[in-house]
Amino acid sequence: MMNIPASLLKYSYIYLVIVGGFSFTQAIKGAGDVKFPMYLSILSMWGISALLCFLLGYVAGLDLVGIWIAFAADETTRAIFFAGTGFQINGRVKR
Repeated sequence: MMNIPASLLKYSYIYLVIVGGFSFTQAIKGAGDVKFPMYLSILSMWGISALLCFLLGYVAGLDLVGIWIAFAADETTRAIFFAGTGFQINGRVKR
């Protein structure tokens, strides 16, 4: 068994969430639907990421840590939404 430091395991889930969010977005684009992921990404980036960056980074005083938490929250929300909606192609939903 590998000897992995606990500090590495503690934050490794953030990387997996970010990769998962990108994978869902690119899969939907590859399936032929580009407008839906574009609109959702714009809404998510401005509605979640930018707002939380301001609130956590500036208002709460968490600085860079707050900004990274906001990015992780944005990617997590987007990945959950993409996974829950399935692939929308030409008005049909494929799961």
